[in-house]
Amino acid sequence: MLRPATALAVLLFVSASLTADVSKPLTDGIMTKGAAQCGDYWMTPRVADDGSVSFIAPDPASEWPNAWGAYRLPASSGDAAYDTLFSGTAIFFSASCYELVHAPAANAHIVTQTINQATTITLQLKYKAAHGADRTKNLTELNTLGAPAQVRLACAADASHIAATTTTGLHVWKVDDNGFSDLTTLPDPKRGSIALSADGNQLVFSTIRDNERKLVFHDLTANTSQELLTIGASSALDPQLACSADAATIVLRSNRGALTDGTGYHIVRLTRGVSAWLPQAISLPLGNGNAIDAAEPSLSADGQTVIFTARAPSSGIRQVYLWRADTPDALTPLTDAATDCRVPALSPSGRFLAFAITGNPTQLHTLDLGLSLNVQDVAATIGKPATLILKTNARPTATLTLATAEDGASLQGTLLDANGNPVAFGVPLALDQLPLTVTANAAQTLSLTATVTDGDETLSQTFTLTATPARLACLSLTAVGTPTTTKASDYTALDASDDGNVIVFATTASLQPDDTGIVSDIYRRDLTTNTLTLLTGSTDFSKETLTCAIAGDASRIVFVCNGRLHDDSGAILDTDTDVSATIQPALSHDGATIAYASTSGALRLIANGQPPVTLPDTAAVTAVALSDDGALLAFLQHDGELWATATATPAPFRLAPDLTGLSCLSPTFNGATA
Repeated sequence: MLRPATALAVLLFVSASLTADVSKPLTDGIMTKGAAQCGDYWMTPRVADDGSVSFIAPDPASEWPNAWGAYRLPASSGDAAYDTLFSGTAIFFSASCYELVHAPAANAHIVTQTINQATTITLQLKYKAAHGADRTKNLTELNTLGAPAQVRLACAADASHIAATTTTGLHVWKVDDNGFSDLTTLPDPKRGSIALSADGNQLVFSTIRDNERKLVFHDLTANTSQELLTIGASSALDPQLACSADAATIVLRSNRGALTDGTGYHIVRLTRGVSAWLPQAISLPLGNGNAIDAAEPSLSADGQTVIFTARAPSSGIRQVYLWRADTPDALTPLTDAATDCRVPALSPSGRFLAFAITGNPTQLHTLDLGLSLNVQDVAATIGKPATLILKTNARPTATLTLATAEDGASLQGTLLDANGNPVAFGVPLALDQLPLTVTANAAQTLSLTATVTDGDETLSQTFTLTATPARLACLSLTAVGTPTTTKASDYTALDASDDGNVIVFATTASLQPDDTGIVSDIYRRDLTTNTLTLLTGSTDFSKETLTCAIAGDASRIVFVCNGRLHDDSGAILDTDTDVSATIQPALSHDGATIAYASTSGALRLIANGQPPVTLPDTAAVTAVALSDDGALLAFLQHDGELWATATATPAPFRLAPDLTGLSCLSPTFNGATA
């Protein structure tokens, strides 16, 4: 017999400890379905960076046990003051609310909910923002089986995009003040968890192809899909996907033997490399060859922190575990509960955790993993702005204070916030005014202290600012530091990273002992470490190499050899087309997008790991350039005409109809000025 829903009890447990041996219930009777099996993953709560928790629970105002609603407990609440996001409705399904997602940048919540309309049961997608009108989307016609449990949700951080899997496909909508508008429908995936990047432009999902469950990455801007890997057999359970804000890191559940050593389900973390996606089964050390049934992964926005549940090897009880990228071989148990822990959720900052401990009733708990601060030393060139790289998981209301670590010391230069306003030492600064930019006007080495104040907590770190004059360096020194007897014609290509610290060049000079040939080779010179690396020392590079290019952030180098486009990981990026060795390729700042010319003069493009494509209406190209974000491509034709096109939807147009006879083009630009 089903019991009536009880009143919500809302006692919040917050601890700096990493083991929740004793915790107080956040709500009574929460997620009784969530205690059943991993298939109920959609009952996962949502945690914001301020520590507030949103969750689905029986409606305390209803006598119907299946009238489940969605609620939010503010972080500062120590009593029964909860907010009702969506009221429960009497319904003859197992529950009237099913999956809840949170858009932190918009402080919006979206839920799937069934409601009674006369004699008809309607499945709805309901959107509730902190400000503005609520919005509703009828999903009944999209979910022909009528089972709300088939619908899974994902949303962008600003709620501008919402995606849902239904029995008729995967649907993506754009959301604005006018409501929902169809963006795209992918007929292939019919159910299972999905994930969206923070901007809503990248989508990750799984589907069944060739009797296997595949992981697919879809770029909504370019409308292109890429199969990343095989997760398992077609009978494999929902992979329970999550992705980082930039969708460059994905976590999932997989039982594929090649990934998990054949011991059942494990958590796989997939990261986008320079030329391929790299999988790592992060839960393997816990099992030590035994099955642990790892499940329910959750990921921080930066992709560096993962939590999941697994059966403890000693007891078989499902506990919550923590993995961090800076200690990849370590797994930290966060709970030591007497009954199974389920559906953990991590805040975007990676600081706050909510999870359920099963029982009678099942109760929701929270855990504070502790305040963190990381500040990188700053190496600046006099007269050039340098960004202060600072990361913290502090709550949005926290402040940052900078001070000189030594009495009487002062900055010789300017320090500005994200809005261009001066920053004073010793004065608290709101976190939304980051990042900070420093411009030194004299050579100096200054020790500084950054202090984050978050409520009653403070955390400080000392870092160093070093400013030096712009330097003139000889790039063509040998590996032992001696100059070579070469002439200018021996150097056929040259490119530099945006900060000028990494230089790539082509030369016929032999600067390393293993450079024994007489053809042109590619070298990489790092001025910060004073190291020289030969990139084409392999016997595979037997023909002359004449051109090369480097990404603005120095993460990728490409060069042309033997008529093929290579990168510094050793991969051949284009095996279908002979590539011009005399026209320098262009890269976006992060190296994810590459433009280059074939020997026939046609323009080729590689965007975000997608296969190379030839752009329409391009021929006799003589120079190419990409914007820093890779969204805009400019190129010169043989007659000196300047053309441009968006890379997502290529349609070349004359950029300067009145100009002809142009002969050169900067390989990168900011998107506004070419």
